[in-house]
Amino acid sequence: MATTGIINGTLMALYVNGTKVAVLSSNEVPMSWPTRETANKDSGSWMTKLPTRGNWSFTGTAFFQFVASGGYLTLFNAMSAKSLVQVKMSTLVSGDYYWHGEGYITDLSASFPDDDASTYNVTIEGSGQLAYTALT
Repeated sequence: MATTGIINGTLMALYVNGTKVAVLSSNEVPMSWPTRETANKDSGSWMTKLPTRGNWSFTGTAFFQFVASGGYLTLFNAMSAKSLVQVKMSTLVSGDYYWHGEGYITDLSASFPDDDASTYNVTIEGSGQLAYTALT
């Protein structure tokens, strides 16, 4: 049964090649559709624009742990190999919508502050279309 009401962010997880990214504390799906200027001498005083190619990415922040699957090592290996990865962001609740596509891990940065929790950030830039469909 699909989730109703405002979605609790805790439910939305990031998956890379079917494996859930472990101990994720936040994640986002930034999407944009840049435009190009089309103003000309006949446009008058206002700028005119048309859309170009869209782009998207998945980003996430997770607590750093030494785990065999779904943690930093999994992402590091995929990034080092320049592998095209399957990504999705989903609640895994039947009837809920989720985002999915393919992309490359383009940023992976770990942080180890003094007397605080260690974290890492990951960015996966989309390659091709991002889909938003209902989970069945």
